[in-house]
Amino acid sequence: MENNSPINTNNTALLIKLVVWIIIGWLISLTVFIMFILLWTTINEAIKNSANHLAFSPLVWLSFMWIGLIWTIFGNLILSLVYNVIWPEDYYDIKLISSVILSINLLLLFPFLLLYFFSGTILQDIKMIFIVFAFHIFFATYVSIMAMDIVKQPNYSLVYIVWNSIGFILASLIFFVIFNLSSSIIDQVEKNVLFFPSILSFSIIPFIGTLFEKAYYKLYEAGNDFLYVPSISEVLIDEEEIDEINVKT
Repeated sequence: MENNSPINTNNTALLIKLVVWIIIGWLISLTVFIMFILLWTTINEAIKNSANHLAFSPLVWLSFMWIGLIWTIFGNLILSLVYNVIWPEDYYDIKLISSVILSINLLLLFPFLLLYFFSGTILQDIKMIFIVFAFHIFFATYVSIMAMDIVKQPNYSLVYIVWNSIGFILASLIFFVIFNLSSSIIDQVEKNVLFFPSILSFSIIPFIGTLFEKAYYKLYEAGNDFLYVPSISEVLIDEEEIDEINVKT
């Protein structure tokens, strides 16, 4: 069922996807907020200790790390399942997509574990933990969505790498502008970190990717397919054809 031409997402499908992305982003934001409410006593104590340059419990950065891991996996699995239900012809291999999402997020846990540990244990800076948490959600969502698209159409992996990267950079810039504008108000920082990363990452990253996917399809129709990556089987077939021509001549 693999398609060797770029997908032309129509405007209706784009609107449906946009609604799905926003709903999932809000869902993840809401659940993250609820989980942090349960840990609020510990987090609030860490905020006060950090302001007074005092040590705080490692439970704080461990909580941020596990919440980031669980909800990036959960959010992207929901997204892949919704895609599979609505567009089964494009996202047909749900087992492969789910296993790739799970593997990617577990692998990303190791470098982020070091960042959380450094921020919480070495620097003892709660605001830095907030930043690492936000970046965790942004980056894990970016890589997971890009992987879903690549599994969908491996021949156009370069298209998805380039366009999703642009979406990731744009979403991150928007968040850090908001973060810096409110960085002097710790309560506002908490709200921004709890709500904006999921909403921005699950809406802007795939939205930008899909817009450029549509734009690339226009180039494809005009005969420009410069980001196409041939599969190994296609390369081997081309080499066999060249060998046959050489033998005949």
